[in-house]
Amino acid sequence: VVSVYGAKYTASSGFGAESLIISIPYYAGTGEYYSARSINKSPRVFLNRGSRYKLRFNLLNTGGPDYFSLAMKVDPSYDASSGYLVDGLAAMNGANNDLPAEVKLQEAATPLTFSDSFLHHQSFKDIQVISISANLVKEVQSISIWGILSGTFDIIIQNAVSTLKTPFSLSTSSTDIANNMKSAVQSANLPYIECAYFSVTKRTQVFPDSSTALFLSITFLQDNSVPFTMLELYTANLKGTSNLTYSIQRTQLHSTVAGGTFGIKYTNPNKLQQLSTVVPLGASAQTLRNA
Repeated sequence: VVSVYGAKYTASSGFGAESLIISIPYYAGTGEYYSARSINKSPRVFLNRGSRYKLRFNLLNTGGPDYFSLAMKVDPSYDASSGYLVDGLAAMNGANNDLPAEVKLQEAATPLTFSDSFLHHQSFKDIQVISISANLVKEVQSISIWGILSGTFDIIIQNAVSTLKTPFSLSTSSTDIANNMKSAVQSANLPYIECAYFSVTKRTQVFPDSSTALFLSITFLQDNSVPFTMLELYTANLKGTSNLTYSIQRTQLHSTVAGGTFGIKYTNPNKLQQLSTVVPLGASAQTLRNA
């Protein structure tokens, strides 16, 4: 929809209320100014000498690469037989010479002037947000060791032959454990790294026989299509009671990586047309634009 509004300026009140000059509520086609269809042209607008006017052109884009071309002719004449606008200057030279004398004089000697804001353009885009969220759960594996008296241990990741660079003890912080796990898996010669970032929580419990139990909860901060390889523990350097034991468990299985497709349906404002398309969940911005 293309609409043109006009308003007149007065010194006392500035620009007055706008009046609708023309509105074309459908595809109007293209054409040069002098051969445009009559439905594309407004009625004649009469101007007062020395007055200031404002024109506002509004394009409502309801879909597709819509645009409009603007043409304005000052002081034209109207040829009733053809429905076309004819050139006033040409009319002065003898063709369809029906312009009043005062119009001819003004057009010839005193052309209209336009302010710097004549071509001021404002565009307002309608922004709609489509939000698709999936409840992703990270995998968690736990390591529990009972009966520790002293010594160190190693955590083996993804069946890698190399263990962590620095063996762990009861005093090693959870942050150091996580950082060393990251360093170990990145330095190991693995054909494929399942996960390179870990979050670790640590808890200890001291028993009457002076032994300590260590509980580690390790979260794999990465999505994966299949469960992660179970961690392994090397305890040969640990000293403990006769009850020195350990266990490794998967306490939380991560959710499957979101995938598939989703559909987008557009209904234009007058509800006469519906467009729909299906795109993959991981579609790029360019793929969405093409869709």
